[in-house]
Amino acid sequence: MAGSARTVFELLQQASLARDMGAFDKAGKLCRLVLKSHPRQTDALHLLAIVALESKNFAAADQRFRSVLSLNPNSHQALLNHSIALCELNRPEEALAQCDRALLLGSDQAWGHDHRASALRALGRGEEALLSYDRAIALAPGNPEFHFNRANLLQELGSFEDALTGYDAALALRPDHLGALNNRGSALRELGRFEEALKTFDRALSIDPQAWQAHNNRGNLFSAMGRLEEAVTAFELAIARAPRNAECRYNLGNAAQERGRYAEAIECYTKALSFQPNHVKALINRAGAARRIGLYKRALTDYAAARRFDPKAPYLDGYVAHTRAQCCDWTRPEDDRALLERVRAGERASEPFSLLSLCDSERDHAACAKTWVADKFARAPLSTSQARKHDGRIGLAYVSPDFRNHAVSSILARLIEIHDRRQFRVIGVAVGPKADDEMRRRLARAFDTFLDISDVSDRHAAQLLGAEGVDIAVDLAGHTEHARTGIFGRRAAPVQVSYLGYPGTMGAPFIDYLFADRCVLPEANRRWYAEKIVYLPDTYQVNGDWTPLAAPTISRGDVGLPEKGFVFCCFNHTRKIRPPVFDVWMRVLKGTAHSVLWLVGDSAETADNLRREAVKRGVAAERLIFAPRVASSEYLARFTLAGLFLDTLPYNGHATASDALRAGLPVLTCLGSTFAGRVAASLLQAVGLPELIAASLSDYEALAIRFAEEVDHLARVRSTLAANLPTHPLFDAERFRRHIEAAYGEMHRRQQAGEAPADFHVAAAS
Repeated sequence: MAGSARTVFELLQQASLARDMGAFDKAGKLCRLVLKSHPRQTDALHLLAIVALESKNFAAADQRFRSVLSLNPNSHQALLNHSIALCELNRPEEALAQCDRALLLGSDQAWGHDHRASALRALGRGEEALLSYDRAIALAPGNPEFHFNRANLLQELGSFEDALTGYDAALALRPDHLGALNNRGSALRELGRFEEALKTFDRALSIDPQAWQAHNNRGNLFSAMGRLEEAVTAFELAIARAPRNAECRYNLGNAAQERGRYAEAIECYTKALSFQPNHVKALINRAGAARRIGLYKRALTDYAAARRFDPKAPYLDGYVAHTRAQCCDWTRPEDDRALLERVRAGERASEPFSLLSLCDSERDHAACAKTWVADKFARAPLSTSQARKHDGRIGLAYVSPDFRNHAVSSILARLIEIHDRRQFRVIGVAVGPKADDEMRRRLARAFDTFLDISDVSDRHAAQLLGAEGVDIAVDLAGHTEHARTGIFGRRAAPVQVSYLGYPGTMGAPFIDYLFADRCVLPEANRRWYAEKIVYLPDTYQVNGDWTPLAAPTISRGDVGLPEKGFVFCCFNHTRKIRPPVFDVWMRVLKGTAHSVLWLVGDSAETADNLRREAVKRGVAAERLIFAPRVASSEYLARFTLAGLFLDTLPYNGHATASDALRAGLPVLTCLGSTFAGRVAASLLQAVGLPELIAASLSDYEALAIRFAEEVDHLARVRSTLAANLPTHPLFDAERFRRHIEAAYGEMHRRQQAGEAPADFHVAAAS
């Protein structure tokens, strides 16, 4: 027996050594060899369970710890280790129960409280978890892991400064703690202290040059700084050291997507998913990349997979609804209704921008924006800088990711060029994708100062605007792609304004004003806006001066239109086409012989869906004609080939409607219930054509048919439009300049006088 016991002891020693060296297969074989002759040997069973745990075979670990505990229910170590496996299996309540049992046994209290904190953390009971970590640290203040784990929880809770203190405590006890160094750097990144973060990651690499985590974290840091080429290099170095690590591939995909290289991004996400098929963020971001290149079916497949793995993934329902809207897939109306219920319940269901084209309720838009801001920007520390007192020109900054060939810039550029430099110093602040196109160069020349701060943190960006003497900062993006709302969340300027890019409330306490007019924001809707409203006369939307278009050089045949028959067109983005309006369009086509509908042709999938929907409504598919996107001059010329522009609802054409009117094409709209659905009406009033504003979809339908059938009536409207273009306010940039500058002056006056922001109206220029 003594020899047998000695053999068991030796085998367990060898197994333990093999486990310490990471030779898990060998350790497992040695444990099984012991259990073959001693099936109830608890040390062997426990070590075999630990091998399964450290091999990340958590289901096997769970079963093996249960075997140990069936033989020795009072093994506090088995109870605590079992809690780890249960947490990994997403069974935190069971894990908590095992920790509580271990603590009742009285031994190893420090580790018991640490493991208990992990279970509470998994249950989302953060404050209780902190108390458990505090007890563990009080019992064993010299254990760096307890400080490290507590700091990790603080970082999850967004308490980055406190997390730093915890990481520093861990590093004081163990200076070579790579986990603490890496996570310390991540906390510094979240705080916008980029240079300190970089030094921390470099310190980790000086300890272990092969530490893939440090390279990966450097990549995330460079991505946050907008230094995407360096980010790619860092991620590739991480991958070289951990070729099967899904997170590194995922992050490389994010960098590729930020650079607009969507096919590369898809490849990276696909590789990540080959290693970790349940990587929900990789599925969601691969779907986003696919959506951006028109692969909508593929995107929806990935979103469906993400939902199977995590039905409660934040904003996933909104991504799905937005994708379906983009490709005009209307097969699941019940999903849109469910999405709205979640928005109304205050859940993280949708990005605000996605909802604009999906519903016609200002109340719902406001609820969605408020939830988004609370989730994304509530933790942003406010600047402590005081308002700038001076008697010189007002520092006016326009902040946008769209200073490039983009609709926002196309209608804004002339205003920037003609701002009164005696009153204003006008600063352009680019925060989005890098560009070197004609519009970017035009704007760079037009601004007094042009800053590209794409590669700095929100915190640093806010400081830069302060250093530039900005009195009024205008956010031209709102809740749209590439927006940098966090800059405004840090109070970059004494006065902060939302304008042009986002037609609705930001739902943010740090945005002081929103530009509107009486048409887009009637008094009945005012209560749903967090901002104070500045009502401009004529129309809220800026435009350049009207100049006659050159004679068109294209014919119907050049663009695939029939030589005869009435041409209805709508060049709004296809996500704005919704079933109720499409129903009207199809009835209009059926009511006007030989007419066609000319639409934007961004995607073959979208075109197929719309043709199928037309056939379902009794209209031949060939009566829908799709136009690929083209350069600006050709795009404007296309409007001259159409007879009438049919607007969308609940989200109108904005810059597109202006373009149609500029080209002399009448725009027929229906007055909506929201800001986004009333813009075309505002434009039509400003160009003197209120008769093109229908009060209901039935009126809209009747007017469309009348214009197609009564050639003389349409000709009179076109003649009125042609006469009004050079004389009415819509394309009078100088008149608009006087109005908006008067608004900026009043905002600045109120701020300098110590008065709170308030609604006000700008008087019309004489």
